[in-house]
Amino acid sequence: MMIPFELINLSLTSSRTRKAVICFSKVKSRFWVALGFTRNPFIHIKEHRRIGKTWGYSLSSDPFIVSTDSIFHAKIHKFSESPIEDCMKWYESIKEVLGCQIDKVCVSNLLPSITDWLRMQQESIREVSIWGGRQEDFTYLFRNLRISEKFVLCMTSYENNFQLEIPEGPSHLFIYTSKFINYDQLLKLKARYITLDQSILTNQEINGFLKSWMSCESHLDLKSFKINISGPEAVNEIMDLPHEVGRYGYKIKRSDGKEANVIFDRFVSTCLFESSMNF
Repeated sequence: MMIPFELINLSLTSSRTRKAVICFSKVKSRFWVALGFTRNPFIHIKEHRRIGKTWGYSLSSDPFIVSTDSIFHAKIHKFSESPIEDCMKWYESIKEVLGCQIDKVCVSNLLPSITDWLRMQQESIREVSIWGGRQEDFTYLFRNLRISEKFVLCMTSYENNFQLEIPEGPSHLFIYTSKFINYDQLLKLKARYITLDQSILTNQEINGFLKSWMSCESHLDLKSFKINISGPEAVNEIMDLPHEVGRYGYKIKRSDGKEANVIFDRFVSTCLFESSMNF
């Protein structure tokens, strides 16, 4: 079985072999791609999403970056004076040859041009991670591209009065600087798995969130909720609600009979909610 590098290189030898490789790939497309629009843009190709070797390309204006090859990852470095634009063009060529689709995207600075290009490739992407961008550019992204499973936001700073309406699409939501999310917006989040780091929510608001779940007022499909807390002293205030002390933490019950566990990690000051567990 030929590896991606071999198929791509073979397709470059002539138009005839390119057509043959494209026809072969159309019969059985077996590759998934992760794209990175970062300082050094990259294209990672895998046969399986979670396991196996990765074949990748990186693009940079630095002529001293070298190609590498190991058991788990092989990378070919390509010199480029316009890395992001050339990364897009190179992926389009790879897509035609391998018949692959984008599984994951990482973006260091979100721009409308990136959103437009992604939307031209496919209507939805399973996982999107973003490290920077303006409020209007996030709004544009959510209006034009569907994120089907996971949205990760890793921004360390925000513009003044930054607000973000997160759509219902992603089932997994990870926000690692979540200071812009207030209690009202928390109640509107529809993801089944939510992680909020550096949150400004108070102990009383976390308590209110748990109570809203217990009374079936919000988050009926919630599976996991993880949030930072002020410290060990927050436990009593957060758990000022009907509960039992269980084997793995505090057991709470919803009005329809569904149960969940609330676990506090006193070393890293986090509160973890997990539903549908055995106690």
